[in-house]
Amino acid sequence: MSKVLRFFSLTIFYYAIILLLSSCSNGKQETIEFESKYHYLVIPVHGCPGCIQKAKSHAEEHLYSERIKYIFTDFTTEKDVRLSIGSQLFKSDRIILDRSNQLIDDGFTSSYPTLVFTEKGKLKKIILSPDVIDDKLKKLNIIITR
Repeated sequence: MSKVLRFFSLTIFYYAIILLLSSCSNGKQETIEFESKYHYLVIPVHGCPGCIQKAKSHAEEHLYSERIKYIFTDFTTEKDVRLSIGSQLFKSDRIILDRSNQLIDDGFTSSYPTLVFTEKGKLKKIILSPDVIDDKLKKLNIIITR
């Protein structure tokens, strides 16, 4: 193969790689902002199955509460979330999708659901591990149904 042909072949190959990589991102980085009037239950789609199921059940039971929102994170596609929680819950305005996994990157949650709220002007978070999830969700129920 001549040097010129090889040069053009490699150039086309590199442009194709750059095009492919740039097409995977829409260039928009979403930002999730926490409002002080809400409690947020951050639910990773992948993680502790029992804890995640309890958090999803909480979302189903309190879907119409005006004092809480649910943020789903740690997923590959929106279809993963829709299949995981069902269409009715997925379409609710109480559901926020962390499409860029910002909350995972920012350390707000791990493999357990995390409760996020504002207290005295500061953002607080409580990781709902298996040993505390039932108690914390009961306390949350009291707060959001007042």
